[in-house]
Amino acid sequence: MKRKEQKSYLNLMNSIMLIPLVIASVMLLTAGCGNSSQQEESDTVSSEDVVQDLEEAAETTGRYLEEGKDEALNKAEEQVYKMEEKISAMKEKYESESEDLSADMEQQIDEMGKKLDGLKKNIREMKDATGDAWEEMKSETDKAIADLNDAIREAEKKLNGSE
Repeated sequence: MKRKEQKSYLNLMNSIMLIPLVIASVMLLTAGCGNSSQQEESDTVSSEDVVQDLEEAAETTGRYLEEGKDEALNKAEEQVYKMEEKISAMKEKYESESEDLSADMEQQIDEMGKKLDGLKKNIREMKDATGDAWEEMKSETDKAIADLNDAIREAEKKLNGSE
């Protein structure tokens, strides 16, 4: 399912990249259509106008993509924050019931903390990544988030089962 989401995301990104070309094509078509007797000389589209419009479209597309990147980073940070709260709650519960729980549980909680620290580092590095590096890091981070969430669920089951 992750690969399907990744392909869908890449298809969306490719579609977004086509926006400037579509805008330029529409502009050229509308500039070429119309009654030439009704157009004044100032209404003609020069190559400089097209270049300027393409630059503006590229800048707009870049801002749109950056907003998508920011949204993905914010979502990842939010998930990490929630996982951090869960791990802290488990640690507190473990410490209050330490006589009844195994050393394995303590090790599991410590491992989840280390994975969480790694995720935080990945997210910090993702902020500066672009292009293919961004895509690869996002994919790896999404997988690490899913894996850590699974580990948290398993640890919660163990911890709650020992009450």
